[in-house]
Amino acid sequence: MTAGLQLEQLYGCIGSSPLQRKILLVQSHAEGHMLIERVVRDYGAALHTDIRTMTSWVLQLTELALAQHRIRYIGREEVYWIVHNLLVQANGAGEAYLRGINITPGVVRAFVDGIGELRDAGIQARDVWPSYFESKAKGDCVQRLLDRYEQYLIVHRLSDFAGLLPHVRKLSKRHEWIVTGPTDGWPAVHREMLDCLTVADRLCKIDRAVGWLDGDKPLPMEAVAFRHAAGPLSEVRGVFRMMAQSQAAWDQTEIMMSDVEAFTGAIYSISRMYGVKCTFSGGLPISYCNIGQAAETYLGFLESNYNVDFIVKALKRRVISIGIDDASPISSASIVRQLEGAGIGWGRERYQLAAKFAKGYADRSSEMDEADAGLESMKETAAIWGQLDVFFGKLFKGLPDTSHVAPAVLLKELIAFADSYAIVRNGDDREALGGMKQLLTSMQGAGDQQAVLPFQLAIAFIRDGLGGLRTFVTSIHESGAVHVTSLSDGGQSGREHTFIVGMTEKSWAIKSRQHPILLDLERERISGNLLNSDLRTKLKLSDRNSRLGLMMGNCYCSYSSYDITGNTEQYPAFELLQIYRLFSGEREADYDSLHQYMGELERYFGSSAVPYSLDGIDAMLTRLVAPNGQLRDGDEALLRLYPNLADGARANAARQTGLSLSAYDGMIHTGGEAIAAYNEARPHLSASRIELFARCPLQYFYQEVLGIRASQASEFDRSQWLDAMQRGTLLHAIYDRYLQAASSGGLAEGRSTPKHDRLLLARITDETLREYAELIPAPSTSVYIKECESIRQDTEIFYASELGRSSMPIWFELPLHEDGEPLQVELADGLRLSVKGFIDRVDQIAPHQYKIYDYKTGSPKKYKEDVYFAGGTQVQLALYGVAAQQLLRQSGLDKDAVVISSSYYFPTVKGLGEEAIREQTDSRREELSALVSSVIEAISQGVFPPTDNPDHCKWCDYREVCGNHAVVFKDKRLHEANEVRLRSITEVNGHA
Repeated sequence: MTAGLQLEQLYGCIGSSPLQRKILLVQSHAEGHMLIERVVRDYGAALHTDIRTMTSWVLQLTELALAQHRIRYIGREEVYWIVHNLLVQANGAGEAYLRGINITPGVVRAFVDGIGELRDAGIQARDVWPSYFESKAKGDCVQRLLDRYEQYLIVHRLSDFAGLLPHVRKLSKRHEWIVTGPTDGWPAVHREMLDCLTVADRLCKIDRAVGWLDGDKPLPMEAVAFRHAAGPLSEVRGVFRMMAQSQAAWDQTEIMMSDVEAFTGAIYSISRMYGVKCTFSGGLPISYCNIGQAAETYLGFLESNYNVDFIVKALKRRVISIGIDDASPISSASIVRQLEGAGIGWGRERYQLAAKFAKGYADRSSEMDEADAGLESMKETAAIWGQLDVFFGKLFKGLPDTSHVAPAVLLKELIAFADSYAIVRNGDDREALGGMKQLLTSMQGAGDQQAVLPFQLAIAFIRDGLGGLRTFVTSIHESGAVHVTSLSDGGQSGREHTFIVGMTEKSWAIKSRQHPILLDLERERISGNLLNSDLRTKLKLSDRNSRLGLMMGNCYCSYSSYDITGNTEQYPAFELLQIYRLFSGEREADYDSLHQYMGELERYFGSSAVPYSLDGIDAMLTRLVAPNGQLRDGDEALLRLYPNLADGARANAARQTGLSLSAYDGMIHTGGEAIAAYNEARPHLSASRIELFARCPLQYFYQEVLGIRASQASEFDRSQWLDAMQRGTLLHAIYDRYLQAASSGGLAEGRSTPKHDRLLLARITDETLREYAELIPAPSTSVYIKECESIRQDTEIFYASELGRSSMPIWFELPLHEDGEPLQVELADGLRLSVKGFIDRVDQIAPHQYKIYDYKTGSPKKYKEDVYFAGGTQVQLALYGVAAQQLLRQSGLDKDAVVISSSYYFPTVKGLGEEAIREQTDSRREELSALVSSVIEAISQGVFPPTDNPDHCKWCDYREVCGNHAVVFKDKRLHEANEVRLRSITEVNGHA
């Protein structure tokens, strides 16, 4: 029977008694509404017709009986969790069949389906004999599980749908007209319910329509088109391209997805891109809304052993907000920077750092002067970590710190997280949150004794449950919107244009598979009411073809010839070939004929068959790609279309060709206005900035002038406790504490050296290690022990070096600033420089004579004795020597102070206690002044070329920007015409 006659027969049943009440029983309310809409449109009014599913109809009729018996109805979701709990209990009790089987979501679903089929077939536990099954263990398991399920329902006064049958049997027959489709595939319980409730002469059964794929009937569509595309995205873009070209009305268009997973995202994103309103019959996964992404953030956080990256990414993408008030000056970017730089990594115990950071920054800010320029920044950092401490405290409060947990416990915490921190953007977010709460209700409704599972397995069950939630569900098509359906529910809208996408062999094949819990032979032994796999497959195919038989108007069939994700070729479905045969009249046509008819493969930007551009990318790529698939030279058009790319091309050309200098080489045209080496934004010129400029002026320009800085994200390494900076700070703290204790009262006692004590050093080392272990939890005990031993070896090197020293440490962490302001250091020739920093250590080597030390934990290799300034990259000791001498004199600490020398000191195993000494002489101070003057001159003139040593580029944060700029600039640096422009930086690098 064709589609038109099916609708005509439906109208005959409904229209024969227009004034009497009629109930149309359908699989879904959406299906019923679309059928009635088409009947009204094509035939006439459908008066007094209510649409019901079998479930909603029976529930309505038995509602009073259930209330009188105080029985609560449970849906499939709650049945799932009841069976889940029963399975876990059976597994724990040593059920033979379940031995060695992980109770995963898939296993539970298989048992739920099996139990559900037995119940719907009217089969009780007493009807099931273990001998019916392939193994006695399996039969015992199924029989006992069904019995426990039945007893659970009785004890807890619950009823599933099959349990409503006794109540239905007590009801009177209905006198309204009941209209339904074929019932040959209905479960026995459903058929009996229908018989109990209906009068034979008032039951109207509509015959199943014979789909046009089932026989030799002509195609009901007015026109059919065939396409094949390179992939799903190209295929979907082709759909929208054809819609635009044909000016098809949106509310006369249906897109039917053969593969929901492959096409939903493409259709959703492209429709949003072009402002095309779409409704989705099956809705969208909750991951498409912010609440769903917040849930994914939380689960990823748990699965990864609390990796902070998940929180950081969610903050960056504005998925969550940790609750700082909108009026607060603290930005999300500031919070992200703190988290990225903290090196928390993963592990629950490491989040204790938040409280310690908050206290540490708060303490430091309280010690600072009100005039200190960094006070506000320090307060903000303390406030950020205070907020993060509250956030992480709440995050972990309800999470059990155990290896096993009930899924409901985790889901409850997930909902609390989403409810508190997810940014709710629209009603879809609220709908998704409501769905999660309903899922929790189903879990909790399955019993007080929640099954406790391994942590990761509990997460898997939550993921499975959330995977079934949908938002943006619009089962019934809407005016003014394209209706997106699937192969399981599409074809019923009766719209003028139907696009069927993804018609591959894999997507359309309905394979006959036996159910793992109820095999075909077992079904035959148990009851004739259980359908075998072949019959179930035939019914599915018949239902699908019958639904597709309702299509009309214009049909566009397409498939993707390549699976990008699986990197495999795909083949058209047999049904696609069959449609082509019916369309062309060639009954013997094969796949080659079909491919030949489809013609050119449709790419992302379309094909010559549809000369229509969706956007500028389509238009450009169409012109760039030749008919043979080769790319034409489109540089000129591309650069004309994208000015920023053109600027980049000019910059690259200027760098790579010729010998003349340009702005692209870091030669900034200042227009006569000097670039300040330091100003309000950079109130001092530290030794590290001078060294940075000398090493690579271009890097200095990016970092200090433009303010472009690389992300300070710290990566947590499971095999490492402290990073290089943390280890250096710890060693520095040990050495300072030891020398302060060993030197205490030394000068007053007439001693010229500290009173060394190996046991004292060992005790201070252990105390400091314990403090750091509290502040920065180690990833494991073994890593902690290993690094502690390495640090103790470093202290041995330090101790041995100090024993041979004949000086007395006087000052530690000597600050080079006054009242928070940089120290104004006077160099030779009247040059004054604002300097700010700390000198690690100052020793007295004789009355009024001093030596300063800068601790280094790396290798002493680059600090050679015959090198003093190293081309301007080692000015710290020379500058600090001048600053220290001036500070001691001006502050009154020692008015006659003279800094004799300074030293890069390497008190570690790697450095073997070596020193790189820099003598402080008048000539060196004059040379320092000349070097600093050249740096200031170069900066003010806008001279920022790349480094003269390409080896510096290997570890530079900006190497992706520069490429091989340092290499190609060598010839420009040596070119005679550039000598004057580069004189200042040449002078800087010339100071050995």
